[in-house]
Amino acid sequence: MTALGLQPRSTIWTRRLEAIQRVSAQLTRLGTLEEVATAICVETRQVIDYDNSRVYVIADDSVTLEPIAFRSERPEYAGETADGLRVRVGRA
Repeated sequence: MTALGLQPRSTIWTRRLEAIQRVSAQLTRLGTLEEVATAICVETRQVIDYDNSRVYVIADDSVTLEPIAFRSERPEYAGETADGLRVRVGRA
């Protein structure tokens, strides 16, 4: 493979790393967990293409994952709610 063939791949990685650096800088300025989670959902789009993004935290009961941020650009996910996305972890 020639250096010319590597250029586009190198450029893509450079853009992704720059986006990650910008997002990291933004996250350090946010004050709440919810703000950080929302920024992760929104800004991840700069790095990877996705259909749906969700950020969960483990609840005080240690078995429930609570969605604190979620985002999608696709109509299939338009009706998602926090109640509908809540899940339990562990043995069934």
